[in-house]
Amino acid sequence: MEFQYSEEQRAVRDMMKSFAAREILPQAEHVDRSQEFPYENWKKLGELGVINMNLPQEAGGSGADMLTQCIAIEEVAYADSSYVPTFAAQQSSCRHILRYAREPQRSQWIEKFVKPICRGDAWGATALTEPNSSSSDAGSMLTTAVRQGDEWVINGNKMYSTAAGLKNTLFVIVWAIIDKETRASRMFLVPSHTPGMVLGRKLEKLGLRGAETREIFFEDCRVPLENILDNEKSAEISPVGDTQFHSRLFHASNALGLQRFCLEEALRFAKDRKTWGVPLSERQLIQGWLAEMSTDIEISTLLRDRAAWRYDRGELGVAEAAMVKYVCAENALKSANYATDIFGGMGYLEGVPVVRRLRDAKGLTIILGGVTLFKWIIAKEMGC
Repeated sequence: MEFQYSEEQRAVRDMMKSFAAREILPQAEHVDRSQEFPYENWKKLGELGVINMNLPQEAGGSGADMLTQCIAIEEVAYADSSYVPTFAAQQSSCRHILRYAREPQRSQWIEKFVKPICRGDAWGATALTEPNSSSSDAGSMLTTAVRQGDEWVINGNKMYSTAAGLKNTLFVIVWAIIDKETRASRMFLVPSHTPGMVLGRKLEKLGLRGAETREIFFEDCRVPLENILDNEKSAEISPVGDTQFHSRLFHASNALGLQRFCLEEALRFAKDRKTWGVPLSERQLIQGWLAEMSTDIEISTLLRDRAAWRYDRGELGVAEAAMVKYVCAENALKSANYATDIFGGMGYLEGVPVVRRLRDAKGLTIILGGVTLFKWIIAKEMGC
């Protein structure tokens, strides 16, 4: 593994840094207050070719490696963390098609669904979590799919589906139990507006407000037999395995961008703000906080970069994927806490950017599962 980014990776980083400063950061507070999805900027991200850029060219990507994709996401997250859940949702929905759909549906769905998503013209969503079952406890889900003639009939309730309600969302990938005795489950592609699939209200969140999140209800929702994703690899499908590794890398990159933003804002403020005639940056305790924030960024970067490098080689394991997500998320919350403390009274006011980042950081410790879940996964992999 190289510790220096390639020329291509540096070019992507610089391009995204410039774009985020010009287009995303100036709108970040408005997106947070209005809780509106940033459609125009998302389309521009598609034009830049960074949505699912790590997918193969025949699927609409550019064949970039995972680290390059993560670097692009990190720069977006530096300006606004709320974009990243949508990045993760598009990666999940498209990867499930590429990996598990049968022909001829696979080729048809690439043209109809995957390529428009990569261009930023459309969206896909996934539906796994339920009110009483998490992504790590999918065997407890209650949503079922029963075969009736030449159709599957889906009934159940899903929670926290990102991008399901956007104005041009084309489909939802739905997990459902197909055998109540064995608890075997499969995924189904349900086109938007299919009768029996009902979107719940948009969920209002503490942070990450630009990410559109909903509950979904399935009431005798019928899809054709061919809409099941069950090719020869279907037995390998595990919601805590490789199908979520990319999401953990994306959210680790989200946390990393947020950490960098908080450090730079806190350092700038500490140099400018004086108490009793002395800049905060000369106070030893403040220096210690800033030093911790900087060190945590280095730790997060090394963990993320190694995990992305191992992902591309098929070497990323369950424990390491859990480590990178939980450590980066915890470091992000710590960084945002320090930043708001350094801002003092201003660090409790809406409209101050580090306050928005504190709310976003709390979400990063919860999304995809809380810190305790990831520690449990790591311990389980250790043989506990």
